[in-house]
Order: sequence, then C-alpha cells, then structure tokens
Amino acid sequence: PYRRFMARRFARVVCDIDGVPVALYNVHLETYGADKPWDDDALRDATDRRSRVRDFLQTYRLAIASRENQAWVVRKRLEEEPLPFILLGDFNATRHQHVYREIAAGYSDVCVGLSWLEGGTYHTALPLVTIDFIITSKHFRTEDCRIVDLSVSDHRPQFASIVFLHPPQRPQ
Repeated sequence: PYRRFMARRFARVVCDIDGVPVALYNVHLETYGADKPWDDDALRDATDRRSRVRDFLQTYRLAIASRENQAWVVRKRLEEEPLPFILLGDFNATRHQHVYREIAAGYSDVCVGLSWLEGGTYHTALPLVTIDFIITSKHFRTEDCRIVDLSVSDHRPQFASIVFLHPPQRPQ
C-alpha cells in the first residue's frame, strides 16, 4: 500500500519561484471508492441488503485506515522537507477529520477563511464540503483565495495567490 500510494497518489517537484527553490507536492488520498451504498440498486432488494451494507462498511473501514496511513506519510515528508513547500490535493476528508488535522497542523491552510456559504470543493453538482486543500509551510502568506466553477471535474478547484512572507535568501 505504501509504494502504491507513493507512486500513484503522491508527487513532489522542486520549482524555482523568484530564484528560490520551493517543493511542490500533489496528493490524492484514498477514497471510499466509486460504489456508494446510496447509489446501489441492490440495497433496494431486501434479500441482498445486509451483505451489500456489510461489504460497503468493510470497504469504508479499509479506506479510512489507508487514508490515515497516507496522512501520516505525508506529514512525515513535510516535517523532513528542507525547502519552503506548497502541498495541494484531494484529501478526501474535511477540516473536521483527523486526516486533515494530521497533515495541516502547524502549517497554513491557504483557503481556511472561506466559509461553506462561499462554496465547497465537492461535489460540483452540490458543493457543500471542502475536501481539496492548499497547505503551505510558514514561509508564505495568502493574498487571495477563491473557489471557481469550471465544470471539468466532480471537484471545484481552489485558486490562490500566495507570496513569500519574508523573501528568503536566494541560494548562492
């Protein structure tokens, strides 16, 4: 599971921003899967309902455990990161869940000031929750953040303008 996560759901590149190297991370933490019990016609059939719900709950439990582990891996990488960093991605968790707190604690959530009335990032059809985030090291401050309707995904993207809090010394 660790290698699969690192290979498919976790990427790091180093970018040059105004002559300063910055680590840019992109993550996509584990989801519950495409099958949701409320979309399952089998649940309408009382003869199969119990086994279908049991199967879904098992999948749900495994996804939560996997996501918790992935959050721990991301956190450890950020703690070891020597460069200023920007982490973006789909956490598949809200700010109220442990996964978010594990990753974001002590760092800056760029769009934390947006209320749910300004819109969430998921689902595009009815965006009530935010599960996509931009987290930065304390080297940055946010000038602007907004969520935009693009209708190209089931998620709505966050657009942010961030700047260095104190312009770092450029490497020689």
